[in-house]
Amino acid sequence: IDLLTISSHKIGGPKGAGCLLYSDSVKNKLIPVIKGGGQERGLRAGTEAVAQIAGFGKAVELIKEVKFNEIKFSRDLLEQTIKNNIRNVEIIGENSPRVSNTSLISFKGVSAKKLVISLDLEGYEVSSGSACSSGKVTDSHVLMAMGLKKNVVQGAIRISLCEPILKKDIDQFVETLQYIICRLIDREKNKV
Repeated sequence: IDLLTISSHKIGGPKGAGCLLYSDSVKNKLIPVIKGGGQERGLRAGTEAVAQIAGFGKAVELIKEVKFNEIKFSRDLLEQTIKNNIRNVEIIGENSPRVSNTSLISFKGVSAKKLVISLDLEGYEVSSGSACSSGKVTDSHVLMAMGLKKNVVQGAIRISLCEPILKKDIDQFVETLQYIICRLIDREKNKV
């Protein structure tokens, strides 16, 4: 690896801090974007965000306690339970190497925006699109570039787990999800 960046908020730390690791082979090729001062070994000028950096350090310490294999088991059980109980589902990236705590699931024929709002009203926090673009209502350019059909992209929600989940909680979530999807599909049918 020549360059590696780590964002604090991606491992449970505060926003506004990060880390850049670089190899000796690229060390002399790095040019600062913000010039002035000697902070960050001359690679970035400006006052360091000490509180965010300290929080980032604490997040690094705590990440050692995360049970990634158990979270992956929960994610896989969640996906399988959804596939067993809901039709027209596509797990995006299902057979690809991916992070252990995140599922991107498309419910074909269902609006992801409406699904996110409905699940929020039931107490579940999910999102559509990437975390970087939350709040936007356009189709994901990344999913479109992957060659996914528009109806798959428009029905895709992201579910992130921060800890292992009990089977009974997964079953309850899927039951709620089933109910919401049926209700949304019925509303669409009645519009015609």
